[in-house]
Amino acid sequence: MSLREAFGIRGLLIRLTAIVYGPILLVFGFIAWLLHTTVNMTFFLSVIVPISGLLAYLTYVAASIRFDNAVTEKHMDIQGSMENVSNAVLATIAINRWKLVDSNRKQGTFKARIDMTFQTWGQVVTITVSRISDISSTVNVRCEAIAQKFDWGKNEQVVSRFQQQLMTILT
Repeated sequence: MSLREAFGIRGLLIRLTAIVYGPILLVFGFIAWLLHTTVNMTFFLSVIVPISGLLAYLTYVAASIRFDNAVTEKHMDIQGSMENVSNAVLATIAINRWKLVDSNRKQGTFKARIDMTFQTWGQVVTITVSRISDISSTVNVRCEAIAQKFDWGKNEQVVSRFQQQLMTILT
C-alpha cells in the first residue's frame, strides 16, 4: 500500500503539487543562483527558492514510496452458522468501537478501521467469514498497520483481542 492509497486524496494532492511546483522552483532557483553573482539578488531568491524547490521534490519522492505494511493474519474454525458468526463479528466490531468501512454479509466480508493512536497511524482490520458446513464456519482476521513497516506487536494484540471477544460473544 502506498502513502497516497493509505491517505487517499491528500497523498495524491501532495504528489501533484510536488510534480508541478518542484521543477519550477528548482529551475527558478538555479537561475537565481546563477544571476546572484552579477545582480544583487535577495536572500529569498538565492537561498529560499532553491531549498523550497528541493523540499517540493522530496515531498514528491516521499509520496511515491511504497510500503510493505506490517500485517498479522490468523484464522480459526468456529462452531456456528455463517449467519450467527457474522452477527457476532459485527457485535465485536461495535464493542471495540471500530469504524465499519465495508461489509457484505452475503459474502461474509467485513472491513473496519481503527483510529490513530500514539502507537500506530491506525489499522485496517479485514474479517472474512467462510461457511464450512451448516454448523461450522471459518473466520479469517487480518490486521494491517497503515503506512508502517513495523507495528511493535499492536496488530497481534488487535487480532488476539478480536478472537477472544468473538468467542465470548458466541458462547
